[in-house]
Amino acid sequence: MKDLSPWRSLSSAIVSDMLDQVGRKAQLFDRAIRPILDKPLLVGRARTLQFGPGTAEGDRDDMLEAYFGFLDSLQEGDVPVIACGLPNRYGIWGDVLSTAAQMRGAEGCVTDGFARDILQIKEMGFSLYCSSAGPQDPGGRAKIVAADVAVSCGGTWVEPGDLIFGDFDGCLAVPQDVEEITLSMGQAALAKDEETLALVRSGKLLREVYKVTGVF
Repeated sequence: MKDLSPWRSLSSAIVSDMLDQVGRKAQLFDRAIRPILDKPLLVGRARTLQFGPGTAEGDRDDMLEAYFGFLDSLQEGDVPVIACGLPNRYGIWGDVLSTAAQMRGAEGCVTDGFARDILQIKEMGFSLYCSSAGPQDPGGRAKIVAADVAVSCGGTWVEPGDLIFGDFDGCLAVPQDVEEITLSMGQAALAKDEETLALVRSGKLLREVYKVTGVF
């Protein structure tokens, strides 16, 4: 498994800027998808799940069977990315699922749906990004239609295995084909940022600093 620790020194701002530079300008999850933790750094590999509308009570049993199989298959470093694609979004994530994911070694979860048991999940320190809190159970209202396929979640196209990067400012999906160049450029940008801050803290004017580092 590729070591992802170098990503942990970066920020979503740097990652977003570098993705812009390599022509991937639509990798930021919708701004409504927010972390529940104050320090929610999230770095891991996407495992995707797609929900769709479900109206029959029997859908609940099928949904649970699919959900259990998906969660039980999570591995160290995974990040479930759950796309709802529903006109109404329900509480499709909660404390039991967070605990199960955490026990499998998952780094966190990203969903454009709602989550419930938010306070309990915060106490666990689980890095959840969701669009809102919502207690309504999805049983009979939604069903799982696919797992480990490309999904559109929060307006962002995510392939299984894409790198998921999140901090307090936002969350992004880094496509695998630009992952290495994004990291390399990001590390160089981080060094420039640190140089810029040092110069500003020394009392230099912003115009002077920009001429030296090109960073603002």
